[in-house]
Amino acid sequence: MLLPLLNRQWRALVAAVVVPVVVNVAALPLVSDPMSFFTRTLPYILGTRDYFNSSILGNGVYFGLPTWLILFLRILFTAITFGALWLLYRYYRTGDPLFWFTTSSGVLLLWSWLVMSLAQGYYSMMLFPFLMTVVLPNSVIRNWPAWLGVYGFMTLDRWLLFNWMRWGRALEYLKITYGWSLLLIVTFTVLYFRYLDAKADNRLDGGIDPAWLTPEREGQR
Repeated sequence: MLLPLLNRQWRALVAAVVVPVVVNVAALPLVSDPMSFFTRTLPYILGTRDYFNSSILGNGVYFGLPTWLILFLRILFTAITFGALWLLYRYYRTGDPLFWFTTSSGVLLLWSWLVMSLAQGYYSMMLFPFLMTVVLPNSVIRNWPAWLGVYGFMTLDRWLLFNWMRWGRALEYLKITYGWSLLLIVTFTVLYFRYLDAKADNRLDGGIDPAWLTPEREGQR
């Protein structure tokens, strides 16, 4: 909903709010115990479980991390996300809407899984549009660190190294979280260094894509 709001797509935004509300209100009289959603389901959704949960909070509770460290990590990744979204909005929303929308949606999804209270590995399938930006010439994931992160949350390799259980257990249960974190960090880092290079070359008015991409785009036009 944030992306249609930033892009001023009011019809899509209104539909995204109205349709679920209307459908749920219409379904309430048909449910045998509608209040159980508010008394049982909603508290469960808003709570944090320490099993099958790849969010920072879920892993922090499971591994017994101090509260201040969990809070610090959540704030850190929120700041990283804000920086990436601002650079994408400022320099790509109008000039390259396809890249802006697909990359921004991936950043928002990664942030929500890391910072919110519940996230599971299979959520990663929703990153498919973002991962397919690799075919775009200005993609932020055309590098091996990004795909190391993808390996972390897209594969089913087992890392329970019984001879080194301390390390194997961490790799096994944190590989999805590591993967999401690395991909988000890579995205921000690529955008930030593009910004620094464009600023150093005094070409921010033309965007922050690498200089070698500019002649190619002008030729396509």
